[in-house]
Amino acid sequence: MRKLLKDKGIKQQLPYVFKSDDKQYSFNNAYMSTQTTISDSKDGIVVQANSSFFDFSKNKNTKKRGEKHNITITNSHHCSELLLAVYIQAIINKQSPKAS
Repeated sequence: MRKLLKDKGIKQQLPYVFKSDDKQYSFNNAYMSTQTTISDSKDGIVVQANSSFFDFSKNKNTKKRGEKHNITITNSHHCSELLLAVYIQAIINKQSPKAS
């Protein structure tokens, strides 16, 4: 994880960096923003995701309310499955309650 707190408070909601053998992906999600991007140093933004703050409709399968995520993969030269898996894990970590 990258540093969450800056000199003037929280700046990132997802301060993650994913490193593989030959790539490094950085997550960017400004505080209180519903837009998340994943970028690499070579190609720039490779994934853009927009989430609803809170969706009032219920999921047909789970019968629960929650966020909806619209994900666009902007560069097809990257492994889409890997990027989606890393994004899902970061969102799960963000939404999971922290143990005290």
